[in-house]
Amino acid sequence: PIEGYQALQDSLSKVDGVTRVVSFVESQVLASSVKGSRGALVRGISEADLLKIPTLVNRDLHTAIADPEQEDATAGFAGFEKSGGVLIGEGMARRLQLGLGSSLNLLSPEGPETVMGSAPTSRDFPVVGIFKLGMSDFDDNVVYMPMPDAQDFFQLPGSVSLIEIMVNDPD
Repeated sequence: PIEGYQALQDSLSKVDGVTRVVSFVESQVLASSVKGSRGALVRGISEADLLKIPTLVNRDLHTAIADPEQEDATAGFAGFEKSGGVLIGEGMARRLQLGLGSSLNLLSPEGPETVMGSAPTSRDFPVVGIFKLGMSDFDDNVVYMPMPDAQDFFQLPGSVSLIEIMVNDPD
């Protein structure tokens, strides 16, 4: 885990040529609904960092953050951090037959330590957004979760598992 990530993220964003710095809590889970299950990659992300990913906000984005039972008049991420819900790709939504307001169960094999070893962690999350990037790897497999929820779910209080850095010239 990377502790003190916010200060590191701030420092990295000031380096010449760096265009974007985003912190994640990232882990694999089993995602399931009453209609099926599949492996997924959870990316815990802050609302501020979510806004740094311009490809997510497009005409194919649908959100219900204000009220999970009703689609937002204008799709966006305002309130995502406190929503307690998750964003899923269109492919995952289709395969698991989920819509806005549906419940997605996430099961992580890495849970709290017990005398018998690690216990799995399982929790239901409302679907508060469905995105389409046009890249099947993301649309079929990625779940975006609010950072505080991901830190709690994966037992990484105050930490992240990776920092993504985008630069002008990768060479």
